[in-house]
Amino acid sequence: MSNSVVTPLRLAVAIGMVPLGMAVPGLTQTPELAVPQAFVTVCAYDPGSGLPNPLGMRAFITVSEVEGNSVFRFEQFPSFVGGTGDAPARPADVASERTLTLYETPLAEARQILIDEPSYYAALLGVESEQLAGDGFSAVNETLVCQEVSDGRLAGVPQPPESPAPPATQSDPVLMIGDLPDGNYRVASATYPPRVVSDQELVKNGGALFLFRKRGNSITGNFSYIDSDIGACVTGTLAARNAVLGQANVEGKTGVVTNAETGVAFLGPAEYLQLGENVSGDRYESSILTLEGFSRINAGSALPPESCP
Repeated sequence: MSNSVVTPLRLAVAIGMVPLGMAVPGLTQTPELAVPQAFVTVCAYDPGSGLPNPLGMRAFITVSEVEGNSVFRFEQFPSFVGGTGDAPARPADVASERTLTLYETPLAEARQILIDEPSYYAALLGVESEQLAGDGFSAVNETLVCQEVSDGRLAGVPQPPESPAPPATQSDPVLMIGDLPDGNYRVASATYPPRVVSDQELVKNGGALFLFRKRGNSITGNFSYIDSDIGACVTGTLAARNAVLGQANVEGKTGVVTNAETGVAFLGPAEYLQLGENVSGDRYESSILTLEGFSRINAGSALPPESCP
């Protein structure tokens, strides 16, 4: 495929709050006219593909070709907003959408442009080019499934799962692993705004990171301290809304710290991963990984482990 940009190429970035699921503009038909049914190509992430969503499970990109123009739509699912301090919580959320249009550019060529020229992809996400994570749009492009859709509507196109509604009494956005649908996720001890978090940001902020897969109540993943070699493969079941009880395989016993007062062993400087009985080598049974206070970020380009050694 040619990497050259069709000339003239004009870029339009539209930012605004619009209802999720709105039909692609410009495709509604006039009822009074006998207009032949039109078909457009729409490409979207397929949750059933088994591939991880590089943007995480609360952000998605849909691409469509409309009358020779390619439209990229970046949607972020609602983020819950609650009261602060002693203020009462009110049910509220914030959702956002950005669109980027490459005029007079076929769909296949437009997708290649976002791969070859990161500035376009960064404009769609609303970030600087240096903040893009991993392989940029290339990772997203590999997960897109395309279909021919009538009237430009997204009916029949693979849609992302609906986000669960928050309890009416919830006062702050709270991570609840038990409520997540099956899938691959990353959570970090640092707090980030609702956007793609780059590897550079993770290294700069440090803290702990847990990359895991969830299948029912079963959790398997890699827990690590970002700015060190301290880490462990953790597998087990949900013991509470944000706690995993099971086995921890520590990488070379590096970073095992025992509390002098209680005699309880933890991995690393923070007490996120409490190590249980050391049954053999680097394996600790009855370990508890507590993720209270962690926040979800984009899933990233790496897959979590299927199992621990």
